[in-house]
Amino acid sequence: MLEIRKIGENLWLVNGEYLTNDYSKAVVIANKGKKINGFTINKSKKAGFWKNLKYKLNFPFLILENWM
Repeated sequence: MLEIRKIGENLWLVNGEYLTNDYSKAVVIANKGKKINGFTINKSKKAGFWKNLKYKLNFPFLILENWM
């Protein structure tokens, strides 16, 4: 299973590549190849390398801003 991170109130990042707005869809993406009845993946999109890098570099600063 791949890594699932919550990056917003209704936004999930799967393995640093896929964005989705539902945790259930993130689990389906992370299980790659294992299909769960009743779930379809239609609103997910692949995040680019630069967006992923920008998120990883800005994330500590976002935590610091929220703390202050």
